[in-house]
Order: sequence, then C-alpha cells, then structure tokens
Amino acid sequence: MSKKLDVVIKERPYAQDALQTQLLYDIASMLEDQRETLMSFYQDWKQTVPKGVYRPLTVDVSDVITTLDPKNVPSMPWITFTIFNDGPSPVYMMVNEEFVQERTSLNLGENVTINMKKDQIQKVTLHCASGLTSRVRIFAVK
Repeated sequence: MSKKLDVVIKERPYAQDALQTQLLYDIASMLEDQRETLMSFYQDWKQTVPKGVYRPLTVDVSDVITTLDPKNVPSMPWITFTIFNDGPSPVYMMVNEEFVQERTSLNLGENVTINMKKDQIQKVTLHCASGLTSRVRIFAVK
C-alpha cells in the first residue's frame, strides 16, 4: 500500500497536500466531537462539587404546609441536607415533590440526610398532623 502511495505522490505531488489537508480536517472534526462530549461531562461533574456554602436553618412546622424553595431560601438549590426534628411532634417531609417517608414520619430526636449528589434539591415541604407543631433544624450544603 505504501509503495502505491509513494508512486502517486511522486507522480502528483499536489495529492499529498490534499490528503494531508483532508486528514487534518478529519482530525479537527473528531476533536470537536470529543470537546462537546467533554464539556457535557464537565458541566455534569461541576454540579457535583459543593460550592462550600453551608446554611443552617431552624423552621417551625405546623399542620399548615411549610415550603422551602429558592423563592424563600436563597441558598437553594442544595446538594445535600440533614434535617433534625427537635419536636415535640412528628414531621412529614417531601423533597422535590416526592415523599421521603411515605408511611413513617420524622419523630422527635430523629434525623435524616438527603444527598442528591448534585444541586437538585429545589423544594422541601414540611408539615405535621392536624393540630400539632414541631421545630426542625436543617443543615444544608450548596
């Protein structure tokens, strides 16, 4: 194969330039595809690195639904948070519209940690059973 290529190059030296140019275009195209893939990966990875912003919150909870979201908690969205129930009543919680404890509540003295691995915690909803109140402490990382 290389003998045939050598003959073509000797007979038509301009062919070598054309081949080299096409090869460079092909390499550039492959690099561009790889760049797009790497940038997508980088953006996903970047969301998993905490910004180092730590926010403790104390929230009074009642039978009226309490919603924590970026509108009323500027440090959101969070990557992870731990919630402690200081009582006296059980607290029910939803994160991003999904029940964390479907049938059980967060009872007095208990805690739970939610870690989404990237800044996806956009909304936390808290409430107690009818007529009850409680206080929770939340330690969140952005």
